[in-house]
Amino acid sequence: MEQVTNLGEVRKKRKRKKLLRAAAAIIFILAVTYGAAAIMNHQDYMGPASFFTMLQGGEGYPVEAPGGKSKGLYTAGGNLAVVNDTDLFLYNTKGSQIFNVKHHMANPLAKSAGNFLLMFDRGGKGYSLYNRVDPVADGKMETPIYTGAVAQNGVFAIATRGKDYLSQVTVYSRSSQEQYSWNYADKMATNIALSPNGSKMAVAALYTQDGVLHSQLLLYNDGQLVETRDFEDEVVCHLLFTNDDTIVGITDATAFSITSKGKLRGEFHYQGQGLSAFAATEHTTVLLLGSYQQNGGYDLISLTEDMLKESSAKVQGTVHQICADDENAYILAGNRFYQCNLKTGALKVETLSDYVYDVIPLGRYVYAVTNEQITRTVKEDISQWQTAPQNKDQEDNPEPEPPEENNQGASPPPEGTKGEEPGNVPEEENSEGSKEETPPPTEEKPQGVPGL
Repeated sequence: MEQVTNLGEVRKKRKRKKLLRAAAAIIFILAVTYGAAAIMNHQDYMGPASFFTMLQGGEGYPVEAPGGKSKGLYTAGGNLAVVNDTDLFLYNTKGSQIFNVKHHMANPLAKSAGNFLLMFDRGGKGYSLYNRVDPVADGKMETPIYTGAVAQNGVFAIATRGKDYLSQVTVYSRSSQEQYSWNYADKMATNIALSPNGSKMAVAALYTQDGVLHSQLLLYNDGQLVETRDFEDEVVCHLLFTNDDTIVGITDATAFSITSKGKLRGEFHYQGQGLSAFAATEHTTVLLLGSYQQNGGYDLISLTEDMLKESSAKVQGTVHQICADDENAYILAGNRFYQCNLKTGALKVETLSDYVYDVIPLGRYVYAVTNEQITRTVKEDISQWQTAPQNKDQEDNPEPEPPEENNQGASPPPEGTKGEEPGNVPEEENSEGSKEETPPPTEEKPQGVPGL
């Protein structure tokens, strides 16, 4: 007797087999891509957690702010990093929170490069290194931390108070193995920058001579001191390797570009104007010069890679945040948000309805955190604009007050905040609850400067 075939069941089985084959093919392709990234580009290697975040969706922006006291916005591996007083949060471009960890740091700061994010407790002793959402290193220094830096391949450096010296800088591999260490008997290390491949380092240190404050720039290659450069009566506020052979530096009197061997490429003098804030990228340097108290605003200056003036604009109001990418500067000033094209000086000005604590560019968006939400807006091409659109409320609106401090935000730094000079350093309770002498915050000497 012939067997009767159920055609409906056969079709269902064939459909299930096709779906299983398609799913297996997708998993195989992702696995091959993942393995190739690990072999061909080890500094971008993704751990298991990072791999699965590729598949994680979200409902898009805006999303609810995580709460707590906001400490800063950063980028790492194409994701948005939000640091508050208790936690580190990572959000992908779809608005999904893909990572959250408690940092147990009293004064958390972060530096990022490529896929890596280094967090350290300034004035405390703890540090953590992350590759996207994967923890890579976690440890404690023996003495309080002054500052830190990370390279695109995960090599990182930390400056601390030395046991028998004024300061010490130690360079570690991405697995937290010590590679080099330098002690400074009469200098306090205040800034560090690492080249993208981690083989070169620039250190800025403060010292006094005959009652005058000096800064010294020390350049290293594979652990060997190559060159030094001194700045009399100047404080180095920022250092950045724009590539493996070029360093950009910003002091409170000049901006400069030098090679990794110390040869000067270009220099820009502020001509007596005070430095209020700054931002720097691989291809441009942005300065806010002047005084709000004296002039009611600032001169925004854009510099080329060779420190030549490229454009300028006027910014009104009390600036409490500035950041930049290679095309625009983004400024929070009073109740206004400025976008300035760095090649033409054209301005886009918006009056804000909510107080914005921080902004940062990522991809084709600008992200912002308010008391309630993390939002984003598409960058607008304003390169052809000749002047900023006039807003009748710009001159009439008073400076806004930030919301009362609660568990959904933090007050911004006060206007005119300056770093303390050595010898006038307040004591601050570190993450272990003991009193530690914190270093002078020379990195934050100009107000509102972010860690990019």
